[in-house]
Amino acid sequence: MTPGGGDGGLGDRHGGGTRNAIVRRLVALPPTFIGITLLTFAGLHLVPGDPIDAASGGVAAGEGAAARTLSPESRAELRRAYGLNRPLATQYADWVSRLVRLDLGRSFHDGRPVKNKIAERLPTTLTLTFLAALLAYLVAVPLGTAAAARAGSRFDRGLGASLWLAAATPPYWAASLAIVFLGGGAYLDWFPVLGLASDGSESWPLAARLADRAWHLVLPVGCLSIGAVASVSRVCRAAVVDALAQDYVRTARAKGAGAARVLVRHGLRTALLPLVTLASALLPSLLGGSIVVETIFGIPGMGLLGYEAMVARDYPVILAVTSLAAMVTMLGMAAADVVYRLVDPRVTFEGTGLP
Repeated sequence: MTPGGGDGGLGDRHGGGTRNAIVRRLVALPPTFIGITLLTFAGLHLVPGDPIDAASGGVAAGEGAAARTLSPESRAELRRAYGLNRPLATQYADWVSRLVRLDLGRSFHDGRPVKNKIAERLPTTLTLTFLAALLAYLVAVPLGTAAAARAGSRFDRGLGASLWLAAATPPYWAASLAIVFLGGGAYLDWFPVLGLASDGSESWPLAARLADRAWHLVLPVGCLSIGAVASVSRVCRAAVVDALAQDYVRTARAKGAGAARVLVRHGLRTALLPLVTLASALLPSLLGGSIVVETIFGIPGMGLLGYEAMVARDYPVILAVTSLAAMVTMLGMAAADVVYRLVDPRVTFEGTGLP
């Protein structure tokens, strides 16, 4: 066998393995999605109370006077109207059949189509999540690279301690501190802390409206990205330190390559692979954090919609928000695995428990 033939066989094996890995990822998505939605559906019905109680004030009032204004006949009629009188298995099967047809149902709270409510809120959450992820990488990659270049120094140790504190800071605590210190709570009044636009900004010129929107996003995006900055920085530092310790890096230095060239071409370039994979892990944390951040800052996104739906026991909206978040997370993780495999076909997931 010629060298060319051998290389071709190796390439074919790697290509076939990559295709098989992609197929396994895609095949695993539907059952995983069904499992998540089934657990969410069961959890909703295990929690005390239902939409009838929430609509009549029973949950908030502890089944008080407001709840007693509904007669048993009225409550039974409402349960029939909402379909809550049917067996849970039937309710779930009906919901799945509608979901396949892209019919998310109607909100129990106001009767509006759920897909319309999501269409209004989704762009805001996607913008917030994208900006938080972008900010995290723009800040974290230079920090991690600088720390790796000075591994063991005072700068590296100080940055490591700071990142540890950032990773331990939950979004709600970061948002509270931001409001107190920067949003006019007790010290500086630099940034707005409610909504995405100032009162009367609809009549402003386009440039002024965009600047106002950006100014409203500073604190929410910053608070949402704190944990991501810590995670990305630590992964980047570890990857670059590991790359700089390899033999080929020492060879490059021996041939006269400059420190900056070695750091960027060999260290940072090698770190891109784990950083791509880490992007998928950031999705669930950022989406989960957006619920808290949007609620605290009054941002009309998917997080606030989900919180309002949980308070109102609005089952169709809760299921839709949860399902969408699950699908985005699974697709992000699958995409990261596929990209990882395409960049380095030698990577396998055998023995990891992953399909």
